[in-house]
Amino acid sequence: MKIKPLQATKLIAPFVSIVLLLGVAQIALYIYCVIWLYNLKAKGCKCIEDWRKEFIMWYPLAAWTVGLLLGFMAQISARITSAAVSVGWLAFVVFVFQYVAKLRSQQCECALKGPGDELLQVLGVIPIVGWTLSILALLGVVALLKK
Repeated sequence: MKIKPLQATKLIAPFVSIVLLLGVAQIALYIYCVIWLYNLKAKGCKCIEDWRKEFIMWYPLAAWTVGLLLGFMAQISARITSAAVSVGWLAFVVFVFQYVAKLRSQQCECALKGPGDELLQVLGVIPIVGWTLSILALLGVVALLKK
């Protein structure tokens, strides 16, 4: 039985829905984490200062902006930009875990009192889950189209 492209699209729709929901959850967590970091800075929590904090706060905003712009502009350079944004997300994940480990190793009490550090780690895991689901959906479509 040969699967038509329309049937394959219907089969991957659940994966796409999950990836979109993860994107919404990522945005909500990002907003929470940025507010949390700003509040810590406003309270005078000096142990949160690190270059990775700035990257964590600003990279998602830049990546989403580039993503939206690419969505509106179909250009040949979109693949290169998309690859660069993906590498940036990989760096983001690494920096989130390094930053939280630094806060914990320095026993930064003002940052470790609430759920902020755990939610920051969840924010770092979401891109990994999204990539995994996207790859699985892509592999599933390729396998179905080869039948």
